[in-house]
Amino acid sequence: MGAVWFRFRSELRARWRAWTVLALLIGVASGVVIAAVAGARRTDSAYERFLHEQRAFDVVAFPVCEGFDNAETPPKCADVSALARLAGVSASAPVSSISGADIRTADGRSLDREADGNFVEVALLGSTDGGFGRTLNRMHVIDGRLPRADALHEVALSAPLAARAGIEVGDTLRARFDRYPNGHVTYTLRVVGIELSPYEVAPPSGAYILAVHVSPEFVRRAPARGLRVETGLALRLHGGDRGVGAVRRAVEARRINAFVAFRQADQAAGIERAIRPDTVGLTLLAVFGSLALVAVFGTALARHAWAESSDSATLWSLGVRRRQLVAMTIIRAAFIGLVAMAMAVVVAFFLSVLTPIGLARDLEPSPGLHADAVTLGVGAVLTVVLTLALIAVPAWLIARSVGSGARRRSLVRPSRVAATVSRAGGSIPAIVGVRMALERDRGRESVPVRTGVLGVVVGVVVLCAAVGFSASLDHLLESPRLIGYTWDATVFVGEEDSLDVDADAVAAEIEMISGIAATTPGAFVFGSFFTDRPLLLGSHRRAVDLLVIGPGRVHPAVIDGRAPIGADEILLGPETLQEVGLEVGDTLTAFGQVGPDIRVEGEKSIVLNEPDVGKGTSARFRIVGSGVPPFGAGAGGADPRTESRLGRGAVMTVAGLQRLNPVARPNALYVRFNDRADRASAFAALRREERAGSIGEVSSVNVSTEETLDVEQIDEFPLVLAGLVAFVAACVLAHLLVTSTRARRRDFAVLRALGFRRRQVRGVITWQAATIVAIALVVGMPLGVVLGRWGWQLYAGTISVVPEAAVSGLALVVTAIGAIAVAKVVATLPARTATHTRPAVVLRSE
Repeated sequence: MGAVWFRFRSELRARWRAWTVLALLIGVASGVVIAAVAGARRTDSAYERFLHEQRAFDVVAFPVCEGFDNAETPPKCADVSALARLAGVSASAPVSSISGADIRTADGRSLDREADGNFVEVALLGSTDGGFGRTLNRMHVIDGRLPRADALHEVALSAPLAARAGIEVGDTLRARFDRYPNGHVTYTLRVVGIELSPYEVAPPSGAYILAVHVSPEFVRRAPARGLRVETGLALRLHGGDRGVGAVRRAVEARRINAFVAFRQADQAAGIERAIRPDTVGLTLLAVFGSLALVAVFGTALARHAWAESSDSATLWSLGVRRRQLVAMTIIRAAFIGLVAMAMAVVVAFFLSVLTPIGLARDLEPSPGLHADAVTLGVGAVLTVVLTLALIAVPAWLIARSVGSGARRRSLVRPSRVAATVSRAGGSIPAIVGVRMALERDRGRESVPVRTGVLGVVVGVVVLCAAVGFSASLDHLLESPRLIGYTWDATVFVGEEDSLDVDADAVAAEIEMISGIAATTPGAFVFGSFFTDRPLLLGSHRRAVDLLVIGPGRVHPAVIDGRAPIGADEILLGPETLQEVGLEVGDTLTAFGQVGPDIRVEGEKSIVLNEPDVGKGTSARFRIVGSGVPPFGAGAGGADPRTESRLGRGAVMTVAGLQRLNPVARPNALYVRFNDRADRASAFAALRREERAGSIGEVSSVNVSTEETLDVEQIDEFPLVLAGLVAFVAACVLAHLLVTSTRARRRDFAVLRALGFRRRQVRGVITWQAATIVAIALVVGMPLGVVLGRWGWQLYAGTISVVPEAAVSGLALVVTAIGAIAVAKVVATLPARTATHTRPAVVLRSE
């Protein structure tokens, strides 16, 4: 092996710059992939680590108080301190809730009122010993600090409340409290911190607390000042949420007069679902990035190996055997792989500052740089292993071709494309450039054309796939129908006092209005279909939201199968379908209730079926499709048992609802506007009919797809991947042109000797680059569109939306024009090198 190492050291001294450049390119690309994998792991685990770091409670129990509504005397609350001594409790902290407060900003805005006037509950929390929020359920400070223990007027706000109310550190609040026995007391509170603690994280659906945290001193003084204070216990259990049942049983057995107010697990599932799209997005970025890395750099390494083998025939004649030729190529690849490995680790480490993403970023206990030892180690090893694996086959082929003389016997196959350009009257630079792009040549002038073109093709494929994915995401954010809202407006046709309204007649009347495309009867999407519970499905009686619509021309959003049209048909969300363990085509039992049949006589409402109200009902339904019931739709929209979110829920027809609630009648019409119509004009026409009394109340669909899905971070991933791959593909093209120019320096010298001007030489190389990019566009763009559609459908399935892909023709045209422009720019440096070559010197050396 002495000859091998001698040759390697000689090549290293002469060519280390070129090797290092290739290694750094591989390292940067590999580092991005490793960073994506590490970021996915960090994002996925952020919430769990947040709960562990903040020592989150598992359950909070408050005492049952008597006389709490009596304004004259303070309530008498049970003692719940015995809960701290239960066997399953590992830690506890008292937590006090102070009620009866009207808290307003300095400009008079109430914290418990949203901009649209809706009421939101704001909790005023504290702890006499400071344990809650500091030792148990610790507050993660985002800005500022926590209130000092003895600072009566300092408060910290939960981040969702601060964002909702537009409050920053340093702002002041005025809190007016009811007090015993009568009167009020007012405090001026200064916001010293914005924090986020467990159970204050805002999920897309589910409960969470909007909290104002006061100091221990405030809590200690509150009873003496006549404020209404309830003090419960936050408990951390040995078995986590599994121990909550034991706490409930112990409370009942020991007759502790308390109730469970909050469970951390009620929120955890919603938070993890909110984080999942970000995790999936990073994973897809890593998968597509790694495929592009292997494809692009596999061809680049193969081309590099062939370019470096120009002296292989000479070495063979000097006695170097096939095994040694393979070893030379492998050792060069090992050097490149080791440098790339070091670069990849450095890049991945510094990119870690960008993760986690989305909601998980606010929950990350240790933001900033992060070294994921497992991911970095595995990624580093795979970088070297893949580099060697990608070079192994070319190394063997090079050695075999040299040993067998195949390269010497190889003949040049003329390019048919170049011949076509010639017959079409193309210029001499164009003909020569096309030939150089497509013909490999032989001997020392051999250029690995196919591997170079393949590398650029792969770059175009991934670039177009990223553009297609981004276009599909933009299409989703602009299309509420893909998240279930397939109508534009809702028209009420009756409540309790107008159950005899003919919905079909009103629908026919509405469809006569200009701009209205279709109208279908149903039940209001946020209405109550049963007496005191939501729809229950299957043997486990899963509580789900219900959308009642049709049959008619306005259909629910369908992913697979079709919309229900018969009384015995039902459509389920993908998660609900999975929860009940069934597939499209199966049947299941649904459970409902008889509702009240109300008749209005004068000013009185009479229930005609009072003995049957609340009676349980059931019916068998056939699952005819899976789809997307609107977020928060149905009877259980405000019921925590339904876990209202995308992917869960059911859709049935009015007749289907009547099988479970015989007295149910359509009380709403779902209206879809004509796509060619001015939507504002169509809605205004409905409003005019409403004011004229022809139809009932009109409500527009005003839903933000972006806020519902929270995929803002995902929108950046295709651009990151596209930018990375475009840069790598441009570098591959540049490397190919530089390699080709160096290998064909004799050809360029001959052309110059025959009278070629420098402008014509530049034209040859420009045409060569343009030809390669044109082939890549013709082959790569269709494949990229297909790959982008496949990737989008895969991602859409993880967030339970209709997987409708979109293709932006304008974006593809811009991509093609940009690729040609980049080819022209990339060709500048090789063209400059070729034009400055002295023909006499080159021909003498040859």
